[in-house]
Amino acid sequence: MTLNECIIECVKHRWDNSYFEKFMETEVFFSIVQPNQPLQAGPLITTNLKIRLSTAKLDVGCMALFYTSKLDTRLSQHYGGMPLLRAIEMVCNMDGVDGMLIQSDGEAWVVANKDALRKLLSTLPSQRD
Repeated sequence: MTLNECIIECVKHRWDNSYFEKFMETEVFFSIVQPNQPLQAGPLITTNLKIRLSTAKLDVGCMALFYTSKLDTRLSQHYGGMPLLRAIEMVCNMDGVDGMLIQSDGEAWVVANKDALRKLLSTLPSQRD
């Protein structure tokens, strides 16, 4: 089962966020709203890049938006991708957001707040080897 399929099933069956654990290395994608430097296509390795991500304001808070497909037409011209694990870590360290929303390639989506994401991270084996 792909992350996309899992999100659709999660919505149908109202699962909790624990299924994320199976997809930590799956790439998720995000629109880049405002980079602090020009961007080019291809891998980017820098410590000085600062970006602003697209967000959605929901009744549960402001969520950073991620997508399961880089072909999703809702992504902006400038977008990036990273493994889900790194996206979760990034969201947990971001100011101004309360969690993340992951959108499937259709209408299904899931939301996880920072508390749930931190709890999930605490259950994973250490990635700092």
